[in-house]
Amino acid sequence: MTQPTNPYDGATSGSESTTTGLSLTPYGATSSPDPSLSSGASYNVGHSTPYEQQAPYGQQPYGQQSYNQAPQNGSMYQQYSHPASPQQTSGLAVGALISGISAWTVLPVFGAVVAIILGHLALSDIKKFDKEGRGLAIGGLAMGYVQFALGILFILIMILGVFGPIFWAVSSSTY
Repeated sequence: MTQPTNPYDGATSGSESTTTGLSLTPYGATSSPDPSLSSGASYNVGHSTPYEQQAPYGQQPYGQQSYNQAPQNGSMYQQYSHPASPQQTSGLAVGALISGISAWTVLPVFGAVVAIILGHLALSDIKKFDKEGRGLAIGGLAMGYVQFALGILFILIMILGVFGPIFWAVSSSTY
């Protein structure tokens, strides 16, 4: 039986120089380039440039906390605040707005009266129970009051239109 030859045995006693300037060490690992073949640029393998700052050994960069460290305030759990629950919108305010819209489209006088009543109840409810919907209530009130005023004006004009000629005829007659 013949013994296998060791590829690393040779005249250079442990490392060989190649034409690229890299020296081969046992098991194929390479070392840094030969300084005599350098093109003038220096290669700092494993070292940072002077512009980079490295965190000291054992610390995380940018103030990040390691997974196995306790928080700075001494408690084991981070303090999180729960998001504020959204406030509830007043149903009376929504009803006032819908009634105000219906006063202009479907039920002129009746919708206006309902919008006025619901709007005032909604404002009271919003103030008492700290709810949202003040704008809805004011919108319903505004539409209700304007529609109610126009409805009263229309009724007065109709009354004067029907009964006006009779009134003027009676008052202008000469006996």
